[in-house]
Amino acid sequence: MATGVSGYFDLTATKNMTVRVLYEETYDIASNKTTGLDLSIQICSNSPYGYYGYTYYPDGTLKVDGTTVKTFSSSAGTNSARVAAQDTFYALAGGPWSPDAISHNADGSKSVTISLDLYGYTTDGSGASGWHASGSKTIALTTIPRASTIGATDANVGAVSTITVNRKSTAYTHSIAYKFGSLSGYINADGETVSSETKLTATSIAFSIPTSWYEQLVDAASAACTLTCKTYSGTTQIGDAQTTTFTVTASLAASAPTVSGTVKDTNSTTIALTGSSDRLVRYYSIAKCTITATAKNGASITEKYINDVAVEDTLTVDAVETDAFVFIAKDSRGYISQITVKKTLIPYVKLTANVACTRDDPTSGKATLTIKGNYFNGSFGSKSNTLTIKYKIGSGSYVTVTPTISGNTYSVSVALTDLAYDSTYAVSVQVLDALATVTKTTTLKRGVPIADWGENDWTFNVLVTFAKNYLMAYNKTCSDCDEAVIPGVYYLAGADCKNHPGGITSSGYGVMLVMRRYGNVYQFVFYNESMGYRWSVRDESNVNTIASWNSWITINLKTLSSMVAAASADE
Repeated sequence: MATGVSGYFDLTATKNMTVRVLYEETYDIASNKTTGLDLSIQICSNSPYGYYGYTYYPDGTLKVDGTTVKTFSSSAGTNSARVAAQDTFYALAGGPWSPDAISHNADGSKSVTISLDLYGYTTDGSGASGWHASGSKTIALTTIPRASTIGATDANVGAVSTITVNRKSTAYTHSIAYKFGSLSGYINADGETVSSETKLTATSIAFSIPTSWYEQLVDAASAACTLTCKTYSGTTQIGDAQTTTFTVTASLAASAPTVSGTVKDTNSTTIALTGSSDRLVRYYSIAKCTITATAKNGASITEKYINDVAVEDTLTVDAVETDAFVFIAKDSRGYISQITVKKTLIPYVKLTANVACTRDDPTSGKATLTIKGNYFNGSFGSKSNTLTIKYKIGSGSYVTVTPTISGNTYSVSVALTDLAYDSTYAVSVQVLDALATVTKTTTLKRGVPIADWGENDWTFNVLVTFAKNYLMAYNKTCSDCDEAVIPGVYYLAGADCKNHPGGITSSGYGVMLVMRRYGNVYQFVFYNESMGYRWSVRDESNVNTIASWNSWITINLKTLSSMVAAASADE
């Protein structure tokens, strides 16, 4: 047991009296209790001479935190002794008195309130005088030292966590246990892990996180370590064990996986042009990419990527278009490492060809062939690019031509001669460089003259219009359109011609072109109206016998042009 606080407080009573309450504490550390609070009462007279005679003690109570410790009553008897004079107290018979053990708070603190209500009766030989003393006082008892508290700083594996212990008494010792994953044990004063409990007095411990703890972090970058501190007074544990946690991390710098990558061209054609598989040709090289990744500190590689494509170890990139290749590895902790491998990329330009072939004039035997496009005008490294252009007409042999080259473009214009104007030709073109061949075929259409005169007809290959007051030459006058079956050009007068389309007024006029094709007779009538030109066509399937004509129909310029072209070759 230990001696705690002690002292007194005074209560001023009536009738020139003073009552003093005295207290003295003893406490027990292990049980966290005040085991003894001895209370006693003294009284005195404020008169310099005090009182003589008999003093009588009637009912009264002494309480601690509302619980009665002592009851005073008439059964206490009388006392004929002198009531002490000023500053000389007289002890009340029967003391001291103590309450039962008082439990302290978890932190060891405790306060109690002592109250007294007491009556006295004093005689001084000349008469009797009663008095009353009442009051209370809150007393802070000894704060009993309790369990030490503990804290720790976060740390990486292989680094130091500082453990701090706040001791409540220098007489105490403590032990520190750890729990991390499946590992457990104790920490000694040197910051080392040990298997058995060790009592310490150190309040700051540099705990070096063992590298073996990486094994507890194979699937996570970090985890919590729990420390438990027990406090002892001798061999007795003081209070409850106190705990704290701190974070242990497998740092990115020490634990990120290593990754490397290689890129090689596997296209023998481009390798022959560059002279090395380490050089790539845009659009044609076939790159084989290989990734190598290694996890650290017990982790494992879970994912690998090349250019954002998940792979086992390799990736083949056809028709390469970039000089940069990104290799990424991810481990079981979630850590990611990546590198970018840069390769020399030959900026090959795709070979193109635009081909056009047109006649110089509709009835000429001459035409112009134009070929132009894009071409890589540079070196691959070991060899320079080449350009060959050739053409042929129909089933003829290819003819090679020399282009004009400007930067990465080319052009050539070829004059073609000795062509029949009324024939159609297929013109084939081949453009070749070191990697590609572009073949194009175009058609040179037959020449179509504006007009041509046949044995029995005159063919117009363009649209024909007539001025309002002017007629083209004609060789016949038609009085009845139903009887006009001989090919030729007829003049139609509205007043003298029957069975015309109906758009010719009695004072109007028109021109009719009659043609024959494949046993049919075609009539094309051109006439004038204020709305513009119109024309109609009807046919007769039997040219030897006048039969019923089809009804007149109105057609537009485009349709008429097609029909004239179709009927221009007379049978």
